[in-house]
Amino acid sequence: MLHAFIAAARYQPGFYRGALTLFSPTGRAPGSPSLESLWRQHARAIAVVETPGTHGTMLSAIHAEMTAARLTRCLREAHESVAGDRRRVARP
Repeated sequence: MLHAFIAAARYQPGFYRGALTLFSPTGRAPGSPSLESLWRQHARAIAVVETPGTHGTMLSAIHAEMTAARLTRCLREAHESVAGDRRRVARP
């Protein structure tokens, strides 16, 4: 466990040129910094999708279906966006 904390403390994320989607539980600790403020220096654009529960419960049985539905929607939108980009590039 100690190795995981040390690795996390040393981790330096690079810059992602695309849009970064973060899943944020509605039960985040009061006073926590916004995800946008924490991640904006690491990506061109940030989108935050709220999920029910807390960090520890957003994937639990009670919240998993809603979290999965939101993830599925994001994946579908990303797929449609890429497909649309490919169609625009392929046109003469």
